[in-house]
This record gives sequence, structure tokens and C-alpha cells, in this order.
Amino acid sequence: MPNNNPVFRAEAVEHLLREQGSRGVVKASPPWTWSILFVSTCLILAAALFLAFTDIDVPVRTDGMVRLASGGAQVVAYTRGSPDGLRRGKHVRIQLHGYPHARSGIVEGRIARLEPIAQSTGNGSAHTLMRIDIALNRPSNAPLAAAGLRDGMPVSVLLASHKLRLITLIRDSLR
Repeated sequence: MPNNNPVFRAEAVEHLLREQGSRGVVKASPPWTWSILFVSTCLILAAALFLAFTDIDVPVRTDGMVRLASGGAQVVAYTRGSPDGLRRGKHVRIQLHGYPHARSGIVEGRIARLEPIAQSTGNGSAHTLMRIDIALNRPSNAPLAAAGLRDGMPVSVLLASHKLRLITLIRDSLR
């Protein structure tokens, strides 16, 4: 039976074939996904540069004791190890312990004196015991006495001994 009465017009069939032929590549994503890919790549590169070039202070915590004198208050602390990043005038933070009272807080100071006390060699490495005298800064809003300092009061001293790359610190903590 001859097909004299086609279901689709000839123009419609040509249009359909022409449309399919012009789309050789299938578009799988909308155009805005390329901008998201670009922004994500930039953020990842910025994070990698931040990790690679950021230095952070490595803190060393040691115990000390408050000494009150007529010239002001100071903290005497001892630490073991090499004083690579410790130098006179360096900023330190002192955490006050509340014993025997419930008072505690943070006071800031600067290293006034570094003095090696003893040096021992054990296991093939040298260890130096350092005495650190810290002059306390006067708080801007109150005298030092308001901080509750007493002669002989135990404190924790937070020293920034040296700088370390952030990526190195993360890598070493994952090991």
C-alpha cells in the first residue's frame, strides 16, 4: 500500500533532522556550572597557598611563680630546652591560678631576663634549664593588685618559642 498520506509533513521531518544534526555535542550541564568550578578552584588554590605560607607560633607552657617587689610584680619561670625563639622583650601571657581563692585570669608581660641555669647531656642530646624573668604589664584599666596577685602565687606561663609552617604542623599531627 503506497504511503500517499504521510503522518508528518516533509517540512517537519526536515526541521527535526536539521535540529539534531546541529547539536553534535550533548550539553550535560548548564552554563553556570563553569563559574562554580572556577570559583571552587580559586578557593582551593587560596587555601593551599594559605597552608603553605602561613607561620604560626608554637606555644610552650611552663609553670612559674609571682614575685612582688617594690618595683612591681614579676614572674619567675623555668623551662627546659633550647631558647630558639625566646628573647628579651618578647610578649608572653600568664594565666593566674585561683588557689586558694576562686580568682583567676590572664595577665600579659614581657621577658625581662633569660638565664641558663644548668646544662645536662643525656641520650646524646644537650638540655638546658633556663630561668625566665617576666615583667608584668600593668593593666590599662586597673592596677596589678586588682588582678589578685600575691607573692608566691603559682601561674602558668605561655611562651611562643618558635614559628612553624601551618602545613608542617598539620602533616606532623597526622603522623
